[in-house]
Amino acid sequence: MMRKMIILGISVVLCCSALAFFLLYYVLPQYYFSSFWMLPVYFSVLLLLEILLMNIFKEKSAKTMNVFLITKIVKFLLSVCLIVLYLNVVAENNIAFSICFLLLYFVSLALETFAFSEIMKKNG
Repeated sequence: MMRKMIILGISVVLCCSALAFFLLYYVLPQYYFSSFWMLPVYFSVLLLLEILLMNIFKEKSAKTMNVFLITKIVKFLLSVCLIVLYLNVVAENNIAFSICFLLLYFVSLALETFAFSEIMKKNG
């Protein structure tokens, strides 16, 4: 079950990233930014960690809910810090970076919510 969720989640994040890369690199090259590669890595690592944490605490639904909410807050704060850091330090195609980041953020949020609901279904 956990392996299937991780593979599905990372596959979806990588497919969405590949689509965004294709659009930016080939269709809209003026908006391509050289640090694009960090987005799929960032969201894949976060997705992996969140699914693993939820799976560790899956026995008690109250703890699973707390872990889910804490990971959402931490992910949001890390994401805000990363966006602010990128916009102030790198500042290369800020709009394209922001759009790609938000796209992948919402995709990973949906995947984490799906994983959480599956874990909660298993718990009864």
